[in-house]
Amino acid sequence: MKNEKQEGFNKFIYIMEIAYAVFMSWGYANIALGWKTNYEYCFCSIIATYVLIRFFFAPAHNLRTLAIELRDRPFWQRVLFIVDIPVLMLHSFIFYMMCDSTSKGRYEQFYILFFFLLSINVIWLLTIQIRMIMFKKPTLSKFSTWTTNNALHYLLFGYLWVLCRNVILISPFVWLFLIALSNCLVDFIITAPVYLGFNKKS
Repeated sequence: MKNEKQEGFNKFIYIMEIAYAVFMSWGYANIALGWKTNYEYCFCSIIATYVLIRFFFAPAHNLRTLAIELRDRPFWQRVLFIVDIPVLMLHSFIFYMMCDSTSKGRYEQFYILFFFLLSINVIWLLTIQIRMIMFKKPTLSKFSTWTTNNALHYLLFGYLWVLCRNVILISPFVWLFLIALSNCLVDFIITAPVYLGFNKKS
């Protein structure tokens, strides 16, 4: 019976990974189909590539980690379907819109959507960590790392966008790219072993 439950759980995660990956890949294909050679398009394409790599692991690391702790919690299992799965799919939908914006040359919209994605991700990660604490389970360092990195870069973007947008001398697409690139590189540098599965305890 235990093996049957584990098989059913693994099938559920696998289905979620497939549905999520299809939407992400569909969005990314728009960048290839609408390819342009200007630097704004190239910058957005680089960020979209890194975001695809990072958020591709969300079902395995975020949803699976939480779902495992809900084995004996029927109420929270229902919350998973009402809240967490829609939030997961919202990540892929926002990414799709980011890629669609790039293909149509709406580069400012691409970065606004990117930082909106970071804000949604921060909120979701915080809710996962809060529930882990409620379940008296240790909060994993990967969640703290992702939350801190995304929150700090979102705040930096917000500060520059609202207060300094008109006084920065370089093109907005350059400094927006640099902030987004910093966010992605910090993520990879700190949590690459987690993505690769070499650090399962983090």
